[in-house]
Amino acid sequence: MINSIFLRNFQSHKKTKLEFDPGVNIITGPSDSGKSSVLRALKLIATNRPSGSDIRSVWGGKTLVKVETDDAIITRSKDKAEEYTLRHDDGEPIIFHAFGVNVPSEIADAVNMSDINFQFQLDGPFLLKETPGAVATHFNKVAGLDKIDMATANINSWVRTINSQVTYLIADLKKNEEDIKQYDFIPKLEIQIEVLEDLEKRVKNKRSSLNNIDTLLQYIWEVKKDISNKEKMLPIGLLVNSILSDIELKKVEEQRYLTLKKLYQLIWDAEHTIEQYQKIIAIEQQVNNLITLIKDKNVLVNQFTALNNALLSLNDIIYQIKNMEANLSRQMKAFNDNMGNICPLCDQPIKKGHKHEV
Repeated sequence: MINSIFLRNFQSHKKTKLEFDPGVNIITGPSDSGKSSVLRALKLIATNRPSGSDIRSVWGGKTLVKVETDDAIITRSKDKAEEYTLRHDDGEPIIFHAFGVNVPSEIADAVNMSDINFQFQLDGPFLLKETPGAVATHFNKVAGLDKIDMATANINSWVRTINSQVTYLIADLKKNEEDIKQYDFIPKLEIQIEVLEDLEKRVKNKRSSLNNIDTLLQYIWEVKKDISNKEKMLPIGLLVNSILSDIELKKVEEQRYLTLKKLYQLIWDAEHTIEQYQKIIAIEQQVNNLITLIKDKNVLVNQFTALNNALLSLNDIIYQIKNMEANLSRQMKAFNDNMGNICPLCDQPIKKGHKHEV
């Protein structure tokens, strides 16, 4: 029951509070004194209409409508932001923002009013000018039949959507299973890749040794060039000493020659080994492709796992839907049992598949 209503800056009401007694209350006054505005304020609380700024007073300020019932206080305000406030006798206030054109369900339950509860001065007689279908719609809302029809339609739509998703996911799962079979050879290739990586390290070591040999040969060539220059500069008188020196140098050079010969053999062996390793390096692109395939396989395995988990979730949802359908059937049976054999709307015997028409 509504005990009082308070209006601030609402149309012609700057600050008005009306308190109601139990039973029938009558608001009287001259024309344009704000009687209809009180009904509009109640409708704003119950239905969030009328919208716009026409309900706000011309002198400005925050527009507020507050209704006090037996167990709650409901406030609807319009300013820079629009909000509902609900406060029960035993709790803290709850504030609602961004509710659009709808009324928050908590507010609707607390007010317990709708368009059918409002009749304005210029409105036609209640239901007398309505079409038979509109009258049936009003009574269906009163009996709660519209909620049952809506729930049934929503559940059927949900079932169709989930069945379509399940069919698609099963087909996608089978395709992924076939794709994964193409990568069964990858574990063997991983072993071959490890061998190739070891060979590549050995090739790098041989190349480093070859670079050291090249450096030594360059040094030998510079020494020979230096000896040749010095021989031209020796005077004839020192020819004997030069010959003796040359003999000593010859021994040294012979020793160096033997060393270089060994180095040359090492170089030849290294070049031969490099040629062999270069053949191995030629398949580097194939190795890279195999690494890419391994990564693709891991991605597909992850996708397969995700799809399998999604399928399990869908199976659980289908099980819940079946339980909901069974519960709906029980409720429909209870509803039909409670309705009796005579329809309260058309006073006709209820048959199987009966649908009320006015």
